[in-house]
Amino acid sequence: MVRLFGKTFNGRLDLLKYLIVFICFASIPAYCSEDIDSFLTVSDSVYTIEYQFNTTCSEEKLLEVFYEFSHLKNLINKKSTSIEKLDSGENWYYVKYNYRYFLYKNTSIYRKVILPDEKLVSFDVIYFEQNLGWVPEVLNSSGFYKILKNDTNNTVIYFQETKLKGLCDKVYLDHVEKETEFFLKKLIAYVRGFEHGSEEKN
Repeated sequence: MVRLFGKTFNGRLDLLKYLIVFICFASIPAYCSEDIDSFLTVSDSVYTIEYQFNTTCSEEKLLEVFYEFSHLKNLINKKSTSIEKLDSGENWYYVKYNYRYFLYKNTSIYRKVILPDEKLVSFDVIYFEQNLGWVPEVLNSSGFYKILKNDTNNTVIYFQETKLKGLCDKVYLDHVEKETEFFLKKLIAYVRGFEHGSEEKN
């Protein structure tokens, strides 16, 4: 048993994995001052991300932000991720993610669909490949952005469920939590830039 940063690890390999993740994600910047409450739940090999926030941004602009590839490019972590738009249709497209940081890299392809009448943008993974065998493999992942109209504003619900091959590893979950917090803070700040008719600059 090894202890570091108040955590207990079952041997040197477990510690090494944590250190790799720590080095990769210890310096994630904050994009807004809003606190991000608990958003991650875990059950065996499945983890779920669910978060919601309120905004005065219009429904039309929110759907555009959540769906359009041009906005997606502004929301990714450009230090570690590049994306490419693949095939597309009237209300859907495929997007390829290339993620690389330190020793780890993966490639995934997601299908994004916009359903304006339902005020919903959905996404699901159709391909996933990675280079490190000890990192939990993604078997499937899907989710959505849902917009709910209120009296004075809109509520945005972000939901994602991911199933892994094997049990959820605490080192991997530390990575997921940091990356998700980074994304949610950047997303909220980005949406705030379109409130009151303002336009967020790239």
